[in-house]
Amino acid sequence: MEATHVECSISNEFIPIEQAVTLENGDIADSELNEVQEVDGEWYNKEDEEIHYVESRDEWVHEYNCTYSSCMDEWVHEDDGEFDYSGEDYATSEWFGNNDYYFVTRGSADGTYLYSEQAIYCEDIEESVHENDAHFDEDTDEWYWDEDNLSSSDNEHICEYHKSPEPEDLSKDSQFAIGIEIEKVSFEGVDCRGDHIGEYELFKGFETDSSCGVEAITHILPLDKIGSENETDVFKMFDDASDIIDEDDVDSSCGGHMTVSCKTSHSSQEMREKMRVNSAIIYALYRYRLKNTYCVSDKDMKQNNPHRYSSILPKRNGLLEFRIFSRVTNVNQLKLRYRLMYKLMDYSMNKDTTYSVFLLSVLPILREMYKGNEDKLKEVMKLSYKFKTFLELGYVDEDIREFLSEYYKPKNQIQTTLCV
Repeated sequence: MEATHVECSISNEFIPIEQAVTLENGDIADSELNEVQEVDGEWYNKEDEEIHYVESRDEWVHEYNCTYSSCMDEWVHEDDGEFDYSGEDYATSEWFGNNDYYFVTRGSADGTYLYSEQAIYCEDIEESVHENDAHFDEDTDEWYWDEDNLSSSDNEHICEYHKSPEPEDLSKDSQFAIGIEIEKVSFEGVDCRGDHIGEYELFKGFETDSSCGVEAITHILPLDKIGSENETDVFKMFDDASDIIDEDDVDSSCGGHMTVSCKTSHSSQEMREKMRVNSAIIYALYRYRLKNTYCVSDKDMKQNNPHRYSSILPKRNGLLEFRIFSRVTNVNQLKLRYRLMYKLMDYSMNKDTTYSVFLLSVLPILREMYKGNEDKLKEVMKLSYKFKTFLELGYVDEDIREFLSEYYKPKNQIQTTLCV
């Protein structure tokens, strides 16, 4: 006789065979019991860990198609849930939206939900982004997504390299003009793009600099004679910026580049040629910079298209950059360099004199540079004549060989006529 009932493994009671189902584990159970559930054509005991109840769908789902959400304290279907930016919280978009999370559409957290403590609201895009992608503006006390919208693009903040404002031409009626770069490791510990420095009449802006840290860049200034109104105006600007110029967070990687120009229609190559011999005093004063990576090229100043890391570099638009100057340490030092550069320009461009006459004209400046130390003064003057011979004739004396080793040749290979 054919059986009409079977025993249910859960209730241990006999049930009509038409109510019986075979569970995934092989047991027989009553399909009408609350303890069993059909999922994707298979029957399971609800106590098994292979299926879970998904409240948001009001249905049971196989473990492969759902994930437990600790923050929601329930199971979530794979089609409905996602991890937040941190990868720690898994929930539905509805739950994230109601619980201090922001859906981010750009930056490092693009396409994810971001917890409010990690999110910054940006005024320029009117939405939140990850805190690492937002930029704070100290002037407005607000956050921005796009750095170009910061007031830090002005001349009061540190800008990205070569991104500070264009300089104003303050050179007026002066025949010569000069621009100065003052490199430091930091300005009173401040060295990051966007950091606030302050506004100075002297500077067009501040920039990051990979070679040292940061730099302050002046406007185009008049380069004029001692005691002139132009010099007085420039020196007042130096004094007013003394906290930047005198900043002592500086090391040997920092330089004090000076860029000059002449308004009497000379190209940078012509200027370099006219100034080449007289530049011997600059070489003598800053001779150790000739060994620096950033001014090691074209030391004889004869290349038509020299490398950018030349000691004295011809640039476009009639500009000649003196990269050989060492770091600026104080206002008085900068004033003396300014006067030295004026003498160099004036005697090279306007006067037809010997090197000795030129050197005599800068002697008071040199004496002040060395604060009356006659021994050091005599040494630098002696070395300047040897650099002059190199720049004029190509001969490298033993006393300056360490600075010009790549140009050194035995003395008997050079025919020289030394004249000073």
